[in-house]
Amino acid sequence: MRKVFLSVLLHVFGTPVLGRPLPSPLSLGSGGSVKGNTYAPQLKLACTLYLGEAATVQGARIFLDELVRCDGPQTLCREVSAIDFGASPKPGQEITIKSSDLQAIVAAEYPQHSFTFAGAPLIKVRASSKPIDQASVRATIEERLSAEEGKNKLGLRFRLQSLRVPQMFRLRHNSYALEFPDWQEQMERLQLAPRRTLITLQVRAIDSSGAGEEAFEWQAQIGVRAEIKALLANRALVRGSMPSESDVIEQWLPYQENVLRSKAELGGKSLRMSVKAGQVLRVYELVQEPDVRRGDRIEAAVLTSGVKMSASGQALDTGAIGQKIRIQLDSTKRQVMGLVIAKAQVEVHLP
Repeated sequence: MRKVFLSVLLHVFGTPVLGRPLPSPLSLGSGGSVKGNTYAPQLKLACTLYLGEAATVQGARIFLDELVRCDGPQTLCREVSAIDFGASPKPGQEITIKSSDLQAIVAAEYPQHSFTFAGAPLIKVRASSKPIDQASVRATIEERLSAEEGKNKLGLRFRLQSLRVPQMFRLRHNSYALEFPDWQEQMERLQLAPRRTLITLQVRAIDSSGAGEEAFEWQAQIGVRAEIKALLANRALVRGSMPSESDVIEQWLPYQENVLRSKAELGGKSLRMSVKAGQVLRVYELVQEPDVRRGDRIEAAVLTSGVKMSASGQALDTGAIGQKIRIQLDSTKRQVMGLVIAKAQVEVHLP
């Protein structure tokens, strides 16, 4: 009885009963093998594939699980479902696939198994179609523009005002990563011409859904506004006064020329005209305060024949450091030319 039982085991299960390893997992062509689900290749399995009349695909490739429903061993169904049938049509377009074509592909991939096809003889396969997600494009461009702030010599920043994308252009879905191949070139042009408001930007959308590396390209027209940080008077200032840092505020304004951009530019300057509260301060409205005014008492360092002497006098002209002015020495009442070297100080060279 025991010998008969062992003979039956050997006939049904083969050599693994005697402690030999099972055959390696079956490699199933383009479908691959599913980890953790293997079966002995010598076993002939059978399953039924049900075909519908229509199917919609989102990726750049068509896989069998998008076209059929498999009824049979779980492992084999998973393998069969992973078959790559080929490229899908362009977004919004469709193709027709014959059941006989699917049967031929499956039979070629798995000749050792049995498949039954049921359902429609033809399948209309349509590629999904989505309009460009303007909100996503806008958010990405705004983020890139914010990252550019302060990177240019003029200290400009740019704000997105409008966005136009092709209305008839279609994508497969909305899971794309956006790139802008000519971004740097367009930013350089904006910096050279800040008053420019419209630019055409190349957009590259790369499929990030995991279905492939497909990419779409189009052009978007964007309206931008350049802004500059300028100084504004926070209170009324009269002509001739010297604005201090507390008299002004910094604020971003639409780009304009000849504006004061830093509080450091106020040093030693007085107003040529009165300004109102909230008025933008411009370069030509300020004048450098002179280091010596006409009529000021001055100290003169007189150099003659290699001898340096100190003398007092009166300025007959107004001037700043580095300029020459006329002065009158108190001791001799003589008028000579002197170089302004500091506040109320001049240097005189006599023969």
